[in-house]
Amino acid sequence: MYQQSFSTGGESTLRLHVRRAGGDLRLIGTDETYLRLQGDGDEGDFEPQYQNGDLTLDVREDCTLFVPYALAVTIDGVIGDLKAVELAAKLSADRINGDVTLNAMTGQVQLGAVSGDLRVAGAGNVNTGLVRGDVSATDIAQLLQIGGVMGDVSVRSVHSVQLGNVQGDLRAVTVVDGFAAGSVNGDVNLAAIGGRVTLGTISGDARLADVGAIAHVQAGGDLYVDTRLDGESACQFTAGGDATLTVPGDSQAQITCQAGGDIVNEFGGGRSRAGSSATFTLGEGGATVRVQAGGDIRIKPREGEAMEFRFEIHKEEMQRAKDELKRAKEDMRRVQREIRDQMRATKHEIRRTVREDVQGAVRHAVTFRVPGFAFGGGPHGGAQKPMRETTPVKTGASEDERLEILKMLEQKAITTEQAELLLAALGDE
Repeated sequence: MYQQSFSTGGESTLRLHVRRAGGDLRLIGTDETYLRLQGDGDEGDFEPQYQNGDLTLDVREDCTLFVPYALAVTIDGVIGDLKAVELAAKLSADRINGDVTLNAMTGQVQLGAVSGDLRVAGAGNVNTGLVRGDVSATDIAQLLQIGGVMGDVSVRSVHSVQLGNVQGDLRAVTVVDGFAAGSVNGDVNLAAIGGRVTLGTISGDARLADVGAIAHVQAGGDLYVDTRLDGESACQFTAGGDATLTVPGDSQAQITCQAGGDIVNEFGGGRSRAGSSATFTLGEGGATVRVQAGGDIRIKPREGEAMEFRFEIHKEEMQRAKDELKRAKEDMRRVQREIRDQMRATKHEIRRTVREDVQGAVRHAVTFRVPGFAFGGGPHGGAQKPMRETTPVKTGASEDERLEILKMLEQKAITTEQAELLLAALGDE
């Protein structure tokens, strides 16, 4: 286990330059005033060089950097997995070859492309390029912005969201102020979305419950939308399968429907036959809504279905959140165990080194100061004669050795602890 500390000298930013990679990097915010590096392997696996806030090193093996909370971190170069915990200042990195895990990050996070998964549990502002794996993000106080996602996306309790194209499924619950995403190749499930909602083409089914202002949704499968219709707004909803539009009972809108199946107006407009079109006026008109579906169309007042669907989504997302929290706690426990093991190993190494140094010093003193006795030589400092096989085994310190150690202790040449270590090394109980 290798470790080394560096004085940050009042620097506000740590610029981390990775020359050669192969291992993972973990960043942990601490209340220490210095930078500390710990890693598997030895110094040759890292070869760190630090000067004026610039730390250049190899990451051939996994390593951990303990960073002062308020120190911003900038990483250039390619690394494996990146885990960052409790950093209060900005974190930025060019490219991550593995997964990214962010926990309790109150500062801004700016990342380039991520080759693996992105997991966020608590952050201020997160901005990344393309993520080739899945995305799971919870408790983001400001903006979650991702250039694109090759896997699935799960979002909960975020202020606002901006996503590029998503190749998998998209799920989001409780977004405060605005949600935007490009095309989605899988299914979409949104619940409790405030502000304006903008979505590209959806290849699968789409279920949008309790969403804010939305102008256009196009789904290849079934479509369920629960929204409010504001003023003179214009909306268009298109589904390859069935379409259901749920709006408040006091809505003011003109709704035009065209369906390959039946059209059902539960506001009192009755049922139209298959393959027909129909126009309904709710209240005094106002918003203009157009609904097209390859299957049936149903227009209905809000009567709690949205809340049931929202509750269903919340249960699923809460389970996902519990799983993420469990994973984060396991990561923290593993870090704590590693730190304890490292401290224990370091303590034992220090004690061993001190014991060897004391023994060597006292042996040297005894050799030249005790008449007729020597550890490494014969009487009076001469060469020690070889012991015959009949020589009895020494089982403890001799009287002369004890007297010499007590004399050195009395002269304060050694400490009490050092004297005890020496007597133990010489075989005394």
